[in-house]
Amino acid sequence: MDSTRPIRALMRGLDALCVLNAHGSATVAEVVGETRLPRTTVYRLLETFCEAGYVHRDPHDDRYRITSFVRGLGDSLDETAWLAELAMPQLEACSRATGQPVAVATPSGVTMLTHEAAPAGASGPSAIRCSVLRVPLLGSACGIAYLARCPAPLRGALIEAATRAARRSHRAECDPAEAARLVELAAAAGHALAATGRGDGERALSIALTREGRPLGALALRFDAATHPARAVTDRFLAKLQDCATRIGEELSQRRIDARHTSAPATTA
Repeated sequence: MDSTRPIRALMRGLDALCVLNAHGSATVAEVVGETRLPRTTVYRLLETFCEAGYVHRDPHDDRYRITSFVRGLGDSLDETAWLAELAMPQLEACSRATGQPVAVATPSGVTMLTHEAAPAGASGPSAIRCSVLRVPLLGSACGIAYLARCPAPLRGALIEAATRAARRSHRAECDPAEAARLVELAAAAGHALAATGRGDGERALSIALTREGRPLGALALRFDAATHPARAVTDRFLAKLQDCATRIGEELSQRRIDARHTSAPATTA
């Protein structure tokens, strides 16, 4: 018997938990619709999570919601938990300097959660509007840029999981071989370029956001390819995006230093 064979029940449970995490709450029927699992299986999984304390079922609407226990599983990932808030001032400055929407993206399961700062247009060049959007790991420039800096074992696991999720949802994303090829190209170039899926001709330029060699997420700049050819965008904006990443990294390091000083025990003379 192969002792490394995946535990199907565990993988099904994680799939159900990902649906709750993506939507905030869901009914049994909604989880069934996204995971394609039998209704009885989904019900047992969700009730098991409830008993363990990771999920709560609201008796008023029969919706299942994740609890703070789930957040506790990510305590070691505190950098990504508050990265968006820390990065926003730098995103706003970069967006003003480039005149383009600039976002920070952090990994969330098989997706990337983006927090974007963009010029508000009619409100004037100094006005910035912010938005949050979830994009696919394999179908986005920020996802490809992030994967390009991941260690090989993690990269392979994420590509496989994202492909499996895309097939279940019948989404048209690239296959594992094509994803691996795009990741290798991004690793060699130091950045990724891809369509955003928001509209004809819209693309994104993205670079990985790292600390001490470890990937935390990515920065992405959206642009209209009809008015900004990809080569011109790279020449014009890549350095500004890299400078933004450097400033965010410096801020992150300073916050960690301040946190260590704040939490250090007081000494007596």
